[in-house]
Amino acid sequence: MMRRLLAAWIAIAVCSAAQPDVAFAAPAKDLGKEIADDAAVAFKDQRFQQAAELFEKAYALGADKIVRLRNAGRAWEEAGKLEYARTQFQKYLDKVKSGPDHDEVEQRLARLEARIADEKARREAVAQAAQANAEPAKTMEPAAPAQVVAAAEPVATVREPGQKSNGWLGWTLIGGGAALAAGGAAWAVMTESANGRLKDQSAAGLYSADKLAEDRAVILRNRVAALSLVGAGTAGILVGAILTARSGHESASQPSAFVTPAGAAGVCWSGRF
Repeated sequence: MMRRLLAAWIAIAVCSAAQPDVAFAAPAKDLGKEIADDAAVAFKDQRFQQAAELFEKAYALGADKIVRLRNAGRAWEEAGKLEYARTQFQKYLDKVKSGPDHDEVEQRLARLEARIADEKARREAVAQAAQANAEPAKTMEPAAPAQVVAAAEPVATVREPGQKSNGWLGWTLIGGGAALAAGGAAWAVMTESANGRLKDQSAAGLYSADKLAEDRAVILRNRVAALSLVGAGTAGILVGAILTARSGHESASQPSAFVTPAGAAGVCWSGRF
């Protein structure tokens, strides 16, 4: 009997020794917590770019803290760095597939995409208008062919067309004014399109009060600038038309002449010997 008990005890001891040790692992330390706390303080103090950079560093030290991606996107958005904000929001959506936070970030990303598209279109319209205004107007006229005065004629009188002193300036103003007016009109159309989207998204409840006021102010500035371009272009066209008409009148009323004496032969080019 004792031998059986001893054998059973030995078997139990051997089995226990063969089992792996069970230990309760201590929770992993969040290395980015202090940095994330500093980022939250910076965001509260409206140091948005610094807050965004700190949130990104905190996420790099603790990739399981997905919320830091969203916080980094919010900070970049408040700092006006829309491209950076879009990148962080997209990373967050790639990792969080559903939930209330997912829907909120998805709505923010949609608004960002619309703002980025509007800003890009506005910059392109302004650049095109400036480029068109900078191109010199090609108003030079071809030189008149040489005229030969016969020596046998006792007297020869040649009238020279009047010179258009202000013609080139008038046509330059007309061309530049048309370019400015066209650019301003295109800008105004895009601004009104953005205003329509703003109204739709505001009616759907996608805007906070602060963000709605900010976007309305941006649209108002764009509208004023676009109308200013249209007004300046229209004024340029009117002034150019007046100068062109006046130049044509002066040219028609002031002919010039020269006389070749008898027995002399001469060659004139554009009214000169």
